[in-house]
Amino acid sequence: MDGSSKPFVFMIEYAGQKMQNAPKKYLKILKEIKVSHKDCELVATPDDKLNIDLTIDFATKVIGKQNLTFSNIADFREDIADARTFGFVQEVEFLKSKGLAQGASLDNAIGIDHDTILNHNGLRHKDEFVRHKLLDLVGDLYSAGGNIVSSLTGYKTSHALNNQFLRELFSNPYNYEWVSRSEL
Repeated sequence: MDGSSKPFVFMIEYAGQKMQNAPKKYLKILKEIKVSHKDCELVATPDDKLNIDLTIDFATKVIGKQNLTFSNIADFREDIADARTFGFVQEVEFLKSKGLAQGASLDNAIGIDHDTILNHNGLRHKDEFVRHKLLDLVGDLYSAGGNIVSSLTGYKTSHALNNQFLRELFSNPYNYEWVSRSEL
């Protein structure tokens, strides 16, 4: 694995698609949902399709502030799937002491040492960092059980914030409804 979802996308495409006996489910957001932690924020508002506006902001010059808008899930494979996870060399020992990042290497992550990218081949996209954060967001939200239909605006999102969002979303049944494609 290379730290992206590209190998998973490949295996799904390789396995092929099969028509199911049930309609595909979509999770439609019915009212504004907002979660935040410190200066991080994720806001969802009702919409008829998925729209994401995501911004990240890191102190290191190799990442800095990056923004990405995304609205066509058909473009996921080409625009998002190959974005790799990333980590800072200065944090590796701490993460390993907590049982995390045990297999971390430059083969499965973008390594950053202060303001230097350690991977010999560099980045796959000049904004690969925000693309990977969007990949994280889409994957975390899909764990709800279907595609989310909403406008999402995120600033410095994380797995923890995405999880907090899902908990807030499902805390009130009036926040959402499950619909089929014909109901969108």
